[in-house]
This record gives sequence, C-alpha cells and structure tokens, in this order.
Amino acid sequence: MQESARQLSHFHCINGSASIKVSKGIKLSKYPIVLHPDYGVFEPADAFIRELATWRSQRSGSLQDIARIICIWCNYLQDHNVAWNEPGEYHYHQWLAEALSIEKIGRNRQARRAGVVMRWCHFMASRNIGGPLLRSFAASISASPLNVEILEPEPRFKAPKGPKLKNGKRPIPDEGEAARVVRALMNNPNAFIAERNWLLGRTVYETGLRAMGVAALSCDTLNQLLRGDNLIGPSDRVEFLAGDRVAKASIRERVYHLANTGRENLIVGVREKRGKIRNVPFPIPLVIALLQHLWGERARFLRVSRSSSREKLSGGLWLSDRNGNSLTITAIKDIVKVRGFEAAGVKGSIHSLRATFLTQYACRLLREARKKFGYDYDTRGILLTLAEIAGHEDPGTLKHYLDEAQIREALVGEREFLRGV
Repeated sequence: MQESARQLSHFHCINGSASIKVSKGIKLSKYPIVLHPDYGVFEPADAFIRELATWRSQRSGSLQDIARIICIWCNYLQDHNVAWNEPGEYHYHQWLAEALSIEKIGRNRQARRAGVVMRWCHFMASRNIGGPLLRSFAASISASPLNVEILEPEPRFKAPKGPKLKNGKRPIPDEGEAARVVRALMNNPNAFIAERNWLLGRTVYETGLRAMGVAALSCDTLNQLLRGDNLIGPSDRVEFLAGDRVAKASIRERVYHLANTGRENLIVGVREKRGKIRNVPFPIPLVIALLQHLWGERARFLRVSRSSSREKLSGGLWLSDRNGNSLTITAIKDIVKVRGFEAAGVKGSIHSLRATFLTQYACRLLREARKKFGYDYDTRGILLTLAEIAGHEDPGTLKHYLDEAQIREALVGEREFLRGV
C-alpha cells in the first residue's frame, strides 16, 4: 500500500503493454511509459523514449533503464520543490553526489545517470520543450550546441575515475581456470539444473557468445543450426522429437558423419548487441550435447513440472526450474558468477569466459599466421578475423587479446607455441 501511494504521488514508469488509462491521443506501445503524478503520461519523457525506440534502435532493457533514471531525477526535483523544467546546475551536481554517498551506486552508474538526464534535457531544449529555464539548464550541462541534428551530445560532467583494475584489464582465466568454472557449474543434486548450468558455461566458453546471445538461444536456434547443413528437413523441429528414437538416432548419425568429413563447427545466426545478428560457429560436440539436453533432462523436466501448457511449449533453450519460463540474462549471469566462478574460487564473470575464448582464438590465429608468414604476419588481418568472430565493429578494441597471445608465445617459447602447447 505504501508503495502504491508513493507511485500515485511520484513519477514512475510502467511497461508499454500494461493496461492503464492514458491521455487522449497517446497509444500504448512496447516501450516503457513514464507517468506524471498529476496527469498521466509524461509527454516530454514519452517523446524522448519514443524517439530512442523508433529512430535510434534502443533495446528494451536500455529504454527501461532510461525511463527509471528520468523518474529518479524528476522525483528528486519534486522532493526539493523544484519543477521538472526548472532545475539548476546545483541540483544536478547535488543529485549525482548524493547518489554516490547515499544510494552507494558506482561511479560508472553515476556517469550513466548523468548522461541520460543530459541527453533528455538536450533533446527537449533543442525542440523547444520545457521553456527557457530548461533550455538554460541544458546548455549548462551539455558541451554540444542545442541542435536537433546532434544525436549524441557531449556531456560536461565527467565522473571521477574509480579504482583501476589489476594490470589495467579484466581478469582473463586461463584454460585450467575456465575448465574449473565449467565443472563447478555441474555441482547440483538436481540433474536438470546441473546439466543446464554446465551447458550454459560450455556454450560461452566454446562459442564466445555474450550473455545476451546465450539468453537468445532457443529450440529454433538448434533447428536453424541443423537446417543450415540439411541435417533436418525444412519443417522438422527437434524439440518435438524427444520421444522419437529413430528420428533422434538419424539426426545424430548425420551430424557424426559430417564431423567425420572434417567439419568442426555448425554455423547459425544469433542476435546479440544492439539487435545485430552475427554468424556464430558451434563446435559439433557442443551441438550434440545441446541436443541431448533438449531430448533428455529438459524434456523430462517439462513432463513432470507443473508449468502451464503455454509455458510447456516455451521455445527457450534454458528453462527456469521454478516456473518453466526462459532464463533471463540476469539469471544467466548470476548462475555463471555464483555457481561457476565463486564456487570454483576463480575471479571473473560470464564475460571472463568469453575473454578466455577470444584469447584462445587469438592464439590460434597467431599460430596459423606465424606458421604461414613467420614474423611478417599481418596483425590487421588477425584482428579483422577476431573482430568477426567476436561480433565487434572496431578490430582495434580486440588488440589486447592479440597482445595476450603474443605474451603466451613468449612465455612458452616459439616451438611449443606453434605446436599448440
């Protein structure tokens, strides 16, 4: 009741699909909606979020975060008897400072809040929304001219730097540490959870997918993976074959035959960062393990669970043991972090497994280049290939992985490195 009362008196946001009476002419959409405590849909925020969703391809999770930050800022102003369109620099800097000391958020999060408010105010001021005081405030916190053509204005606020990471980079587990993490994920008395968690870790470690890419995997991903090499027919769906021994044996036989011809991977498109789809190689042994999970523990879980019939038809590959729904990105990150890294006593997170994969791939590319060209290999060519496999647009951002590969060559010696030791 207290929370409901606070929502009625403060700015808050709802999902666009929620059922609520809104202002005339405003239609509910999939993006989040900020509500003003007095008159419903807060149109200055709605216009900004609609712009991001429609023209700047912002993802749903990012839009929800932006809506929450706008609410936090407007509620701060309201609590200090300041209208949303009449803030001053003092309020802005005081709000950011209090976030560090009272809410105890990190400096990166502080910078995120500062950037969202700055971009929102720049958006309104450049479109003559909010009046002269808001325009003056926007000009004081934005280093860019108040122009509608500027999509990413530069902020004046710079968050103080936090503590440096050791050696200036995230920890990259070596092969032994990564294997310990993946093994630790199997440690659960529930066979379904143990196998699911183990395959989560294996998938990141063996494909280099981001957490969002792993969360996006579905039964249809496996269908597309197999259809790409005509291993199943155009209308076949592997999730419905758990009880068909002949069909399962036939698919396994075709996959093994493909491996015997020298193929190492099957390729499938996976949607990842900013909604882009990239082709990801899946090692054939991993594909077999995922099929076994689909036909084995996952199928048994769905048979005995009390989930609704709709949930039992879920196409998600990774199912929650609590309700049968697909695991969220946050849940996947937590599983790998707590059940994997912390349980194994290894520093890192799900991204660290991806970093191990990319480091190993950089070693492989360097090894191939050294064998072919000696010391006259093309660094740029290695980085371009690595960027393609990592889903990065800028190859230069991956140079530290090539640096790590070169360090490993120096540590083990040229002959052992070229042998793959």
